[in-house]
Amino acid sequence: MYEMLDSSRRLRQPFIDGVHDFVSKEMDQVSYILDGGVRCLCVKCFCGKILKPSHVRSHLLQHGFQPNYRTWVYHGEVGINEVNLNIASTIYDNIRRDDMTLGF
Repeated sequence: MYEMLDSSRRLRQPFIDGVHDFVSKEMDQVSYILDGGVRCLCVKCFCGKILKPSHVRSHLLQHGFQPNYRTWVYHGEVGINEVNLNIASTIYDNIRRDDMTLGF
């Protein structure tokens, strides 16, 4: 994620471009169609509101992303936590199958 403000306290162009790219990608997600909008993950909404894309852009440019935003599963992204959960689930299922085979 890009720094939001430059030393003059103006929005940095890479941040602005990133916000526009983010919202555009969200509009391609199944959740956009199902929810009827984009979950706003600005500091104020914290993914609690579903808004029109233009409102999400405005919120993100005005307030910024929620702290430590990296991967948000509501937007169709696969993060390290989700990958780890899938691996752990597979390992657990394999252990249970082995236990049943051994008669435990």
